[in-house]
Amino acid sequence: MTATNTIKLDNTLEISSEIGKKWVLSDYVGKQKIQTLVFPDGITFSKKKKFESLE
Repeated sequence: MTATNTIKLDNTLEISSEIGKKWVLSDYVGKQKIQTLVFPDGITFSKKKKFESLE
C-alpha cells in the first residue's frame, strides 16, 4: 500500500467513525454532502416503506 493510499484509508476511517457526529454538526449543505457520500445513487421516501436506498 502506498503512502497516498494509507492517507486516504485513514481519512475514510476517520470520516466513517464520526459520521453521526459530523451529521449533527453539519449545516444543510454539509448534510447533503454526507448524504451523497453514503447514498451516491440517492434515497427515496414513501409512507409505506419509509426511507430506502436506490441500490
